[in-house]
Amino acid sequence: MRWLLRLNSGFTAAALLWLTVMFFVLRHPGYLPNALTAAAMVAVSLGVLAMTVVDVGRWPTRLAAALLALMLLAYGASALWRNHAGAGHFEGYAEVIGLALVAQGVLTLLFSAGIGTNRETRRAL
Repeated sequence: MRWLLRLNSGFTAAALLWLTVMFFVLRHPGYLPNALTAAAMVAVSLGVLAMTVVDVGRWPTRLAAALLALMLLAYGASALWRNHAGAGHFEGYAEVIGLALVAQGVLTLLFSAGIGTNRETRRAL
């Protein structure tokens, strides 16, 4: 499962980085808060990616991963909700990024619980 989380985290970080750049290129009204939020979510995705490399057996790392997972789930669900909630039009990129964030949140939550880790890591939990 660790490889799946790494793959998802890399994709999500790349997609959010693209979104951040597009906010600055297009400069729609109110673009700055959206660009900063997307950039912060890039940092969160990269943080999750880094956590797949370190030992998750220690409780502070597991707690941080669980908190990041909840943040990813909330942000991804809100992106999906806004995309479907009568905005007048459907944005495909918001759907793809929202689903990737929800998937990353679920995978990160499972990872922080020790599911899908090797036996040595589970024994340390």
